[in-house]
Amino acid sequence: MINHPSNSGGIAECNKTQRNYCHKEPYCYVGESRKAINNMSSETGTSPIDAISAPADNVQIPYLAHEQAKSNEYGGKYTIHHFYFQCQEVGETPISFPLDANPRHPQMNVQVSAMRDTLQNDPKDFINRNNGIVVLASDVETEEVKQSTTEGIVTFNFGDGEGVCNGGHTLLAIQKHGDVPKAVVHVEVIELGDVEAKSTSRRQEISKIADARNNNNQLEERSEANFLGYYDQYKQELNDSRVVDWHEGDPNAIDDAINAYQFFRLLKALDVKKYGHPLYDVRGKNHSSLATSVSRVHRRWKENMDDWKQEEGDPETRPLRYLTPLTNDVIYLREMVSHHLKHFNYDSGMRRRKVFQEYFQSSSRDLLINGFENTTGYDLPNPVEVLFSGLFRTNLYLSESDIGSVKIVGWFRDLDQLWAERSKAILMDLQGDFKDNDKDPKNFIRANATFTHDFYLHGMSDVIDEPPEIVYTVDEDDEARYVQPEDPQDATHELTVHNDPDEPDKLEPATGNIDEVAMTRVELGDVYEYAMLSE
Repeated sequence: MINHPSNSGGIAECNKTQRNYCHKEPYCYVGESRKAINNMSSETGTSPIDAISAPADNVQIPYLAHEQAKSNEYGGKYTIHHFYFQCQEVGETPISFPLDANPRHPQMNVQVSAMRDTLQNDPKDFINRNNGIVVLASDVETEEVKQSTTEGIVTFNFGDGEGVCNGGHTLLAIQKHGDVPKAVVHVEVIELGDVEAKSTSRRQEISKIADARNNNNQLEERSEANFLGYYDQYKQELNDSRVVDWHEGDPNAIDDAINAYQFFRLLKALDVKKYGHPLYDVRGKNHSSLATSVSRVHRRWKENMDDWKQEEGDPETRPLRYLTPLTNDVIYLREMVSHHLKHFNYDSGMRRRKVFQEYFQSSSRDLLINGFENTTGYDLPNPVEVLFSGLFRTNLYLSESDIGSVKIVGWFRDLDQLWAERSKAILMDLQGDFKDNDKDPKNFIRANATFTHDFYLHGMSDVIDEPPEIVYTVDEDDEARYVQPEDPQDATHELTVHNDPDEPDKLEPATGNIDEVAMTRVELGDVYEYAMLSE
């Protein structure tokens, strides 16, 4: 495999070790150990509010007044409680209400500032000016305790995914500024009981209630998808899930994180079943529609995920499962394009061409991945990122053409090597397309021809059926990458590649002499160097 000379504008050698960067440590994220990041990513996110996950014990709060309505008497499903609490009691409860039922995480904003002003200046008027809080709980128990300022004590039992589903910003304002004796808040509690006891159905029911109760400020679809766990496999695969802003108010997302919709578009651009591939599905169209649609494809995927969940959610049939091992590569590909368009060693005339001057060139941004020759790249328009991601689709390797049965996925050629070999020709073709579309970025990104310049051309090598250089197994438990070693003696596995794409290829542990393609297993902990990204 090639080494990239530093003056090429390509990948520099990792400053930690002197090794072939393409295959050993292609993705150096800035900072901490992978284990630390995994632990952090698996926890519920932090936010300005004190606690957002279900408490270990039941929550008890003194109340001023309580009304109860069994809505099933009127055709509803649940018992509805209306409580009036002193804000002090809500704010002083160490864990208060969990926020697990709220797909959004509350953040400091103008609404919270307005609530603060009311709490500090007109606390008696807070109950009149505020919509209150809506809470979902498995069980609600009240005990009358007649005192001068207390009618009783309520005990809330919260299950998985329950808590505040609307009014998180109110709770945030109270916890930050509600330590005043005259302020009162109204809390509506929907007692779920045992309805929809199956966890999947229960969580979907909670999501529907939260979505409906947030109808004045409609939930983004990504927030619902995140709440339902539809992104979980991608988060687990990523070496640092904080590089994606998964839902509204995501407290873990770093500055300049990729929006979940954009991440999904970059991943979807590699889908050979939808957009075609010369070996695996020649019927697919190019990905031009994906570049100009922000949410339509994501919505269809979510609908497929809804159906999959309703059908018991067999991991083997999860929509787009075969692309999951490429999650880190999708991020890397985005950063590589951003860096190389700005810094790759082209002749002086390349960046003076109109497609660069009027569309590609933009303000700089910090790269999410270390190891490039420079730490910045172009802050490219989202459609341009989608364009380039899909132009690498023909480089995708699958162990067979039946997408539902794919066990191995990877790349025929290393991404940087392919850029070094093909990018100049492709950029010249794109310049021609830009000129053909009157040098109009909008017409350019909507033209079919723009999306036909594949990076990988089958038959590029002397061997027509070129074996892949990098593969992953489509197995959530196999956290490894497999690469062709420079010395076959270093092989830990061998890959059997068949000429017929309908016949499944096999990756097996090496035993004795290597008769097929030599591959070396590299732990993801060595491939993806986890770290805390720069603040």
